[in-house]
Amino acid sequence: MRFRQQSAPLPRPRFTAPSGYRYGEATAPRAAKPNAFTDFLNPVPSLTSAIAEGRAPKPADVAVDAGLFAAGFIPFAGPGIRAGGQAAARGNALAKAMGQQPRAIETAATQAQRVTDRDVLLNELGPQAVYEFLQSPVTGYRNTLNAPTLRRFFEETSERIPKGTEMYRAPSKGQVESRLPRTPGEVYVPGQVMSTGGSADLQRLGQTLAGKNLGDLTGGNQHYAPGLMRIEAMEDLPGIANINTYLDRYAGQYGGRGRGPIAGNSKFANESTLGPTVRYLLKHFEPAVGDTPPTWYFNAYGGR
Repeated sequence: MRFRQQSAPLPRPRFTAPSGYRYGEATAPRAAKPNAFTDFLNPVPSLTSAIAEGRAPKPADVAVDAGLFAAGFIPFAGPGIRAGGQAAARGNALAKAMGQQPRAIETAATQAQRVTDRDVLLNELGPQAVYEFLQSPVTGYRNTLNAPTLRRFFEETSERIPKGTEMYRAPSKGQVESRLPRTPGEVYVPGQVMSTGGSADLQRLGQTLAGKNLGDLTGGNQHYAPGLMRIEAMEDLPGIANINTYLDRYAGQYGGRGRGPIAGNSKFANESTLGPTVRYLLKHFEPAVGDTPPTWYFNAYGGR
């Protein structure tokens, strides 16, 4: 057998207490935080290290700020790591480890296309769908027609119906007979666009309540069912305050598909169009009495 000579262990350095040192003080915190600024920028070092090393983080690595990393927002890249692509890669690694889909890195071309698509939606597809809804409301209710376009349009548009606006609507037969609530405090969420008139339109709405001129006033898609909705905007609502003045901005454009070009030609003095995310809280309900139709009083809120 051959023996390997071992060197003698080096002597341990003696501790020299600094001036003012009191025996019994804990020194670990001072040793653990040589760079407070680095800790401030990197609030979850164990989590960052796990991802930088290419391993899946353990449960112990995941702290309160894990959501910040999962969102791809890593404020401190660490020594020798580029903050851009590396930070996104680490964010995707964490998202994968947490069972989420990695975030795609949006290219300049993708950003430009998204801006173009939004412009087309707000200034071409949206106005055309609103105009077709004015001519024939059923186009806004069917997913095979304009309903998806209108949903996206009202999510993106800056058009608003101001808080405090009072609106009136002759509800459809289905709303009157089954869909509208009758207990105060209940919320009605139709999930589709709805048109209303202003106080100057109450006489015309009265004709609808009496079953007159339905085709002329409602685009031929309203069935007779007496009832009245009074709606008050409790906040600025996603919607078009006056469909005539709105469509006049696009007058003469986008004709086709069997329809004439856009024009603001509502039969009401001030027809508003409420977006599909608006929620209606029933404040009061008055059932029908004699010739007086049932009346719903709603407070309207902007939705999600």
